[in-house]
Amino acid sequence: QTREQETPPDFFYFSDYERHNAEIAAFHLDRILGFRRVPPVAGRMVNMTKEIRDVTRDKKLWRTFFISPGNLVSPGTTSPPALDREWQLPLVAEGVCGPPAVPACLSFYYWVVPLPSANNICFYGECSYYCSTEHALCGRPDQIEGSLAAFLPDLSLAKRKTWRNPWRRSYHKRKKAEWEVDPDYCEEVKQTPPYDSGHRILDVMDMTVFDFLMGNMDRHHYETFEKFGNETFIIHLDNGRGFGKHSHDELSILAPLQQCCRKSTYLRLQLLAREEYKLSLLMAESLRGDRVAPVLYPPHLEALDRRLRVVLQAVRDCVERDGLRSIVEDGLDPGHRVSAGR
Repeated sequence: QTREQETPPDFFYFSDYERHNAEIAAFHLDRILGFRRVPPVAGRMVNMTKEIRDVTRDKKLWRTFFISPGNLVSPGTTSPPALDREWQLPLVAEGVCGPPAVPACLSFYYWVVPLPSANNICFYGECSYYCSTEHALCGRPDQIEGSLAAFLPDLSLAKRKTWRNPWRRSYHKRKKAEWEVDPDYCEEVKQTPPYDSGHRILDVMDMTVFDFLMGNMDRHHYETFEKFGNETFIIHLDNGRGFGKHSHDELSILAPLQQCCRKSTYLRLQLLAREEYKLSLLMAESLRGDRVAPVLYPPHLEALDRRLRVVLQAVRDCVERDGLRSIVEDGLDPGHRVSAGR
């Protein structure tokens, strides 16, 4: 996916692209918002041969490197065509199979038509999803643009705890999550640890605004440092599915803010809506120094200003309904994160 392309409208949020430039932009946005919960991320060009393949000590990773053939794969029939003896090219077969008790498969065969070889260096690594030759990363011929994130402390030094996001989506093509059908869902959340005390619920509101500004619908879990218990902060990791659509504002991302009506960083958001501190201008200036600039397509920057106005209106709606003192906490007051009765 190029900078200019938007996520196709028929894609589910859980099948969206992972964008390295979104990780870069998320770090800068998080810093401008004053959260500072994204580990530093920077873009750069990587030589896959000299900087990865030839220096890695991970044999499993090394074995996933290959040189792309530059061949065109064409669909065949349900029976394999004759193999051309001159080319000696193997057939590729894919199958859709039934359960073990029904050993039936519908196979699709492909034959390979030679084209001039691309000879690009590729690898696919090891992971739970998408690590296969069909989803390999390929350079040109071995140069690839990517994002690099600073390592968090080793788990032996600073253990992290993974939490299920209360406003996690269903990750199902037809089913809806509870929060999507229950307008009073937040009341249940606020009575459940760790959201019944401390500032965790306010941190989730910050994360909600952060995700809405990026258009990130994929916040299924989040992490905290275990050592500090509930007096910790949320780490904003895994932001690669942000900045996919600049022409669409996904209002459902704001559900936590609209249902809970709590905000502790209202003053900063108001500041970023002013012309002299305009969010899009600050982002453009911050991103300008990255090695792979321009990081974002200009319409994504314009969308930040538009979405910020939506966030501020959501808070104003809450204030009109419940009053300022019950909604907005002074984000500049060090003591605002102590009271458990919010």
